[in-house]
Amino acid sequence: MTHVVRSDCRRTAIVAVGALVLASAFAVGLMPAAEAGVQPLTLAAVVAPALPPVVYQIKTKDPVFFITIDDGSFKQSAAARYVTQHKIPVTVFLTKSEVGGRWSFFKAIGAFDSVQNHSMTHKALGKESTDRTYEICTTQKAYANRFGVRPWLLRPPYGDGWFSRRYAGPDIQRTAATCGIRYIVLWNIVVLKNGRVLFVKDLRFEPGDIVLLHFEGDLKSNIQRIIAMYARHGIKPAPLSKYLPAATATVPTR
Repeated sequence: MTHVVRSDCRRTAIVAVGALVLASAFAVGLMPAAEAGVQPLTLAAVVAPALPPVVYQIKTKDPVFFITIDDGSFKQSAAARYVTQHKIPVTVFLTKSEVGGRWSFFKAIGAFDSVQNHSMTHKALGKESTDRTYEICTTQKAYANRFGVRPWLLRPPYGDGWFSRRYAGPDIQRTAATCGIRYIVLWNIVVLKNGRVLFVKDLRFEPGDIVLLHFEGDLKSNIQRIIAMYARHGIKPAPLSKYLPAATATVPTR
C-alpha cells in the first residue's frame, strides 16, 4: 500500500534549531547553566508540537474511498444497523453537544473505524471569539474517557479556517497540536441531504476521496447511494485510520 496525504501542511524547523543550539551551548560550557538565576532551557521546553497537516484527500493506488459523518444531531437507528450489519468502515466526526447521552449509538457507527473530534459545541474555530482550547482539547478528554481512545483527527466545524474567508488555519493547527491532534481532516466530496453529490474540485470519483455526510434522517440511504456510486468505479470504503494512523508514522506530504 502506497499513499500520499494531499495537504497544505506548513512546518518550520527554526524553533527546533534554536533549541539545539541552546542545548549544545549549555553542554559544552559556552553558556553558564544557571547564570544570574536563569535555568538552562531543555528541548522539551522550547520545541513546539509540529503542526498537524491538513488533509483533503488521500492519494493512493488502493481502490478505496473514505466515509466520514459529521455532527450527531439526528440518530437514525436504521443507519446504525446497516453500518454494523455490513461492517462498513465509517469515521465519525462527533460534536460533543449533540451526543445527548447516546454514546453507544456513535460507538456502534464508528465500530469499524473510529470516533474523532468535531469540537465541543460546533463553533467556528476561525473566529477570534471562539475558545479553541475548550472546543478542541476538552472534547479530546471527554472522548478518551467514553471511547477509550483519544482522538487524533480533527474536523473543524464548517471547515472554518480553510473553507471560509477567515484564514485562521495555523491558529487552529497550533491549538490542535497541543492536545494530541495529528491531522486536520477536511473533504473533497459532499453528499447533501437529498442525496445529491457535490464535488469540491474535480468532477469525478477517485481512489482516496474523503466523503462528507451528516447525521440526518436520510443517512442510511445516503450511505447506500455513495457506496453504490463508487462501486461502479471499482472503489470500496476503507477505514481512514489505516491511512492516517494514530501512532507516529512517516507519511509523505505534498
